[in-house]
Amino acid sequence: MTGRRSLVAIARDSRAILPFDAISSLWLGAIELGLREAWKELVKNQSRYQVDIDNDDEHLISEPLVRAINFLRNNKQKDPFLTLVKHFDHAYVGAGFRNYKNEEIQQPDLVFKPRIAPHAGIDAQYYAVFIEAKVISEKSHQKVGEYFRDGVIRFIDGRYAWAMRQGLMLAYVRGVDLDAGAAIQEYLKPSSRYKRFAVKSSAVRVAPPNPLPNVYQTTHSRDWSYDADSLGEPGDIAIRHLWLSVYI
Repeated sequence: MTGRRSLVAIARDSRAILPFDAISSLWLGAIELGLREAWKELVKNQSRYQVDIDNDDEHLISEPLVRAINFLRNNKQKDPFLTLVKHFDHAYVGAGFRNYKNEEIQQPDLVFKPRIAPHAGIDAQYYAVFIEAKVISEKSHQKVGEYFRDGVIRFIDGRYAWAMRQGLMLAYVRGVDLDAGAAIQEYLKPSSRYKRFAVKSSAVRVAPPNPLPNVYQTTHSRDWSYDADSLGEPGDIAIRHLWLSVYI
């Protein structure tokens, strides 16, 4: 596996620039549309995928969701799946990734890897769309705070997407009716949270096509640096938020 040090060494030798170029918003939109369709597939066929979305934790939901989106990707000859087939390999559960310090980390729930590497000579392991998922549930008191403290923060502190400019957060929402944009804006109202999560801009609805449930984007600064000459700073990270309701 190529860890951070070897990736940085290759980047220095080939004069590649980190972070990598941003993923096209059209490609991200295709992932989000695919996730919406895969979620419907999962909700309707829980026994087939051996999942209980009313009670399972996010890890037990995310793995079947990966199987569902790959099933649709292989069998639906229309967008967004044609776009996914064209631009991305199969989705998979994260494995073997490390943070920007080359330390072992808890793995992201889903990963989409583009078919084309961003620069010649660069190991493309870290050129990907990284997705973290959290359950938001009134019954189990899993709230928006946990979504940020144990989810969003991983993109800000360099555990996830440290070579990227974007990431994606999923929420599996059950037992409560929430609009992602309104809930995120409300949670970030206190200045202490704005500072803690290095917010540059709060929840903004992503431009169309953006069907229900809407995707919102927050932008956060990252205050760490790449440990190599001439590679500079990681810059801001844009995090897109897609909240999927158990009851659709």
